[in-house]
Amino acid sequence: MIKVFALLTGLFCILISGRLNASELQSDFYKSIDSDIKTVISMVYQEKYEPALSIAGSLVDRYPAHPVGYFLQTAVYDTMIRDYFDYRYVPLFENSVNLTIEKATELIEQGKKSNAPPDIWVHFYLGGALGYRGIHRVEKNEWFNAFNDGMNGVKQLKICLDTNPDMYDAYYGLGCFYYWTSAKSRFLWFLPFIHDERKKGMEYLEIAVNKGLYSRTEALYALVKVLNNERCFEESISRMNTVMGEYQDDVFLLNQKAFALENLNRWKEAGETYNMMLTVLMQSPLHCFNRMCEAAYNKARCYSQINDLQEVERIYHFILEEKVKRSNKERITSESIKYINKIKSLH
Repeated sequence: MIKVFALLTGLFCILISGRLNASELQSDFYKSIDSDIKTVISMVYQEKYEPALSIAGSLVDRYPAHPVGYFLQTAVYDTMIRDYFDYRYVPLFENSVNLTIEKATELIEQGKKSNAPPDIWVHFYLGGALGYRGIHRVEKNEWFNAFNDGMNGVKQLKICLDTNPDMYDAYYGLGCFYYWTSAKSRFLWFLPFIHDERKKGMEYLEIAVNKGLYSRTEALYALVKVLNNERCFEESISRMNTVMGEYQDDVFLLNQKAFALENLNRWKEAGETYNMMLTVLMQSPLHCFNRMCEAAYNKARCYSQINDLQEVERIYHFILEEKVKRSNKERITSESIKYINKIKSLH
């Protein structure tokens, strides 16, 4: 899944009137926290979550009334949950995402009362947080609430563009919304006005990739997932290769690349890529055995396709050993056992 919905940050205390260019999106406040924000972004892509959370926490301590720190915490927790299946962080995610929405809403209401111009970064944080919460509600099958969060998030991002048409980072969130609400429209049967806006969503993501200030890499990640969903696997791999040299240990990219390779019947390459993903997961301090089991099963499937049953058997014994090692420190779920049994059935 997508790694960070919007680690694209900045703060604009008071927007000057008129259309702004990129350099004018940096107030003194933004400049004072810019280094911290960029460090958090870099650490997340390098899977260094604890240091990222430490910096985000320091922003919360320094600016408790502003959503920036809570928003960064939300992004980090979401990545740990989505990439590693470490669900211990769900309560922390829910707390930080709700605080982001609360703090952003309070600042927006204060601005309205004082007739201040819209603070586009606060609107951006609010839109991003609503997007995060909406995605998690989808996974709970809370479709109506998820769509409501999505629509409200889109409203905030449109305010950003209405205020400053050059804020290309907003196209990232809008692109995700337009594409995935169309692609998942069968789940939104109660909303007959949903149109097929997948092409529009992809075009918006391209704008963010090419012109975004902070969202280029994240928009590329989103586009990769979209291309895989559209079964454009060669193009997806080509896009991934442009960043994998820098982020070779990124679990999201490794999983998406392996998925694309196996859909091209490049089974050995896919198996090797799943093995790289397994290596990263093994080295992580997170509780990610369920994710390891999924990756191990996918790797075994690939090798079974080329009749390398010895490798399938090695994978089976490997995951059994990992189960024993990890059973003392993390819960072994029924889902993990299902994956192990599936591997067993392949050899």
